[in-house]
Amino acid sequence: MRKAEKFLSLLLSFAVFLSFFSFLPFNSKAAEEPYITLLIEGQNAEIYNGKVSFTSGDSLYDIMSKALAAKKIELKAPDGPYGHQIQEIGGESGTYPVWWHIYVNNEAAQVGVDSIKPSSGDKIVIYLGDDSKILYPTVTVNPANPVEGKTAVISISSVYTDYSSGAPVTNTVKFEGAKIYFNGRTYITDKNGSVSITMPAAGDYTFTVEKKTVDKTPALVNIGEIPLKVYKDGAAPGTTGSGGSSGAGSKKSASNGAAVDTSDIDKIISAGADYMLQKGVNDWGGALALSAAGRSVPKNFLESAAQEISDGDMLPTHLAGLIIGIKAAGANPRSFNGQDLVAQLLSLKIGITGLNGYTYTLLALDSGGYDIPASSSYTKEGIISSILSYQLPNGAFALDKNAPPDSDMTAIAITALAPYMDESRVKKAVDAAVSYLSKAQQPDGGFLPSYSSEEVSESTAQVIIALSSIGINPKTDTRFIKNGKSAVDALLSFRTSNGAFEHTRGGGADYVATEQSVLALCAYRSLLKSSSHVFDLTGIKSEDATTIKVKNPETGGNEPFAAAAAVVSVSLLALLLRRKKCE
Repeated sequence: MRKAEKFLSLLLSFAVFLSFFSFLPFNSKAAEEPYITLLIEGQNAEIYNGKVSFTSGDSLYDIMSKALAAKKIELKAPDGPYGHQIQEIGGESGTYPVWWHIYVNNEAAQVGVDSIKPSSGDKIVIYLGDDSKILYPTVTVNPANPVEGKTAVISISSVYTDYSSGAPVTNTVKFEGAKIYFNGRTYITDKNGSVSITMPAAGDYTFTVEKKTVDKTPALVNIGEIPLKVYKDGAAPGTTGSGGSSGAGSKKSASNGAAVDTSDIDKIISAGADYMLQKGVNDWGGALALSAAGRSVPKNFLESAAQEISDGDMLPTHLAGLIIGIKAAGANPRSFNGQDLVAQLLSLKIGITGLNGYTYTLLALDSGGYDIPASSSYTKEGIISSILSYQLPNGAFALDKNAPPDSDMTAIAITALAPYMDESRVKKAVDAAVSYLSKAQQPDGGFLPSYSSEEVSESTAQVIIALSSIGINPKTDTRFIKNGKSAVDALLSFRTSNGAFEHTRGGGADYVATEQSVLALCAYRSLLKSSSHVFDLTGIKSEDATTIKVKNPETGGNEPFAAAAAVVSVSLLALLLRRKKCE
């Protein structure tokens, strides 16, 4: 009996020991309060700048409205069919072409404030301005690896494209009078946009740049916490200069600017596909690009897609993309883990994400030749009409009806409308869009997105896909050759020595840039071979039904562990008391 009591006492002690540890966090990060760094700039003044805590799952609208209310700053953002639209903050507002822009971690947001769900540590900039006159700074440090006690020159410059005269004109701006905050001191740039600074002791530093506004526009967007490493004398790597839009010391690809023979297009596509497979494919764009390149899509993409669908709460653009990717991978979107994803897509408000909602829905429907049931509130004719409603007077398309003309959006609209060119209204719209793209093409053959004054490979890739989809050769059509350089030439100038593609020149290999560039080159190759367009997946045989095992949603915290320990403790205690009573 006493042995049993001792055994039970030991068990009780162990249970109490377990219950103690159940109250300790397994992950210290769980105790941290999530926050974002929020900067809101008007044309006349900085409106808000600081860290804002929030609850996981809050939208950007929730976060900013609470932050502004706490500072008694008025926010006017009426709720409409596409969610809250920012009209006025702190008494500052604008009308086209001046409106509010949102950047999340240096990337232009493609959705509104209700759809943006920040993660802890995100840096969000909201600013008011005419996009054609908002300048995105290039910051250079020379030498790129400065040495303590010696002078380094920090320069601030930017380029922007002026469309006021019709044809685009690229202008360079050197920012005289810009403020640079470094190591507790403020420096002012000279007429060349530069300032010489004697470097402090070796170590890791950051500096920030404050905008300089001249007659309200053009305006330099603030950038903060640019890392700068100062070396001891003799310890600095042997480089002489650097450049980049977000900091010093960006690496440049050795192959930039090298001529590439496009007769080797198959090899270029294959090398890009190899890079993607090495990095791992878990997004629908990668699945589509690999399929177009003639490669098998790894199973992990379908597993990732199944998990996302199981988790639910997806925007229509993303669900449309998954339908395309799942079809490209050889699975059946109409019977995927027992779900009809096409029907799910058509049950959503596809217009909530602006033009993209309609274009990607149409691309998804056409990718597998999926019909819209008569019971649906949508028709293809209606979706096409919605796409056309986003066309601007100059022939371009924009994400939002009050947004600026955008090469990416124009190209995606053309690609979605391509199968319907026999309709006069569609042909007229596409012809106008093609004319706009020809005028918007840059001197080196590339294209700019509306949110940047710097070329990005993805914009040029989207134009190549669009032109190829309607039978226009992006390599030889004279409308798309500038100074002897075609859109294809421009895209290949982003290629790196390992077969990948860069987002911006000098930015290094980038996965998304590579997948879109590979898809563009596949579209171009399909045009040359007169084969099916890359978004036409009707020739891919799909399984009758696809079943992928997904993980159950994980429970948060240590509650199950604590509960189990508590149950063991109480049970053992009751047993001991009962034994005592029996004695």
